[in-house]
Amino acid sequence: MLVHLLNYADTPALGVGVKVRGQFSSAQLFSPDMDAAPAPVSTDGQFTQVQIPELRTFDLVVFEP
Repeated sequence: MLVHLLNYADTPALGVGVKVRGQFSSAQLFSPDMDAAPAPVSTDGQFTQVQIPELRTFDLVVFEP
């Protein structure tokens, strides 16, 4: 599953939470502002969540089964 995040504000968004339906074992964070990095996942029943520390302009979160 891919989730695109856009920030139209002039300042970075801090501590952005992304919660999706489904159980995923890992997630990768891609951004033109930094190198690709794993995003720690947590699960809650039927949902998986990641925390994005800083969203400057655009991020892509790739959830993997």
